[in-house]
Amino acid sequence: MGANALFDRGSNQGLERPEFFQQPFDVVLKDSGFGSELRFEASPGDFDVEWGIWDSGIAQDAALDANLGVTLERIAYATGVPTPTGSLPAGSISYAVSAGPNVTDVGEFLFLRTGNLGGASSSLSTPFRETMSAVDLRFDINFATGEIGNGVLDLSYADPEDFSKTLQWTGAVGGQARGAFAEFEFSSLKMNRDAGLQQLSPDLSRSSMAGFATGANGEAFLGGLSLEAASPAGASQLLLESLQGVFLMNQVGSQ
Repeated sequence: MGANALFDRGSNQGLERPEFFQQPFDVVLKDSGFGSELRFEASPGDFDVEWGIWDSGIAQDAALDANLGVTLERIAYATGVPTPTGSLPAGSISYAVSAGPNVTDVGEFLFLRTGNLGGASSSLSTPFRETMSAVDLRFDINFATGEIGNGVLDLSYADPEDFSKTLQWTGAVGGQARGAFAEFEFSSLKMNRDAGLQQLSPDLSRSSMAGFATGANGEAFLGGLSLEAASPAGASQLLLESLQGVFLMNQVGSQ
């Protein structure tokens, strides 16, 4: 999910591209021998979904480009089965995943963060699981037209520079679906920090979200996202913050 990648858990070998892949994959994930740090599997009768933290080596599909930046050695991954196009709901459907003091708990999620903020800074190549203080991600998909609207993103956790403060990502979400698959766009994406802390600017070119409807009739939506922010141009100190995650959203109504 999210990272255009294939992995071979057994042989640690690169995988040949099947003919049906329209675009080349970027990396091949290979087993480090330690297995996943955490795995989630839906209970029987639920959805055919599995996810975890893939703690692995990475085999590049091409020679490493020094301009590509940090190579991640740990990522959140998810696998699932998309709903066949003919079995998708008719019309517009609302999906949501949420948890926190001001919302009803809906769906499930796993988030990792990395960055160099304060004493909680970590290796930029090795994200760690983050405990979220609030999650609210929702949108509507019209499976007849492919239009995605009314999207809201609101994610909060303790600011790594001062745990008594909150770091919050907010924004509007739109996009387009093709069958069960959806690709999203962020608008007005912001990172909010306490006024006494240095502000960071989200990088839309390095932030993304995608996923697909799953279940016999699209009862859930499995997605992944990656958000990045950095100090604005001219800042005296370069600060970076990145949040990645996977989530299983519930269908919460129809229009």
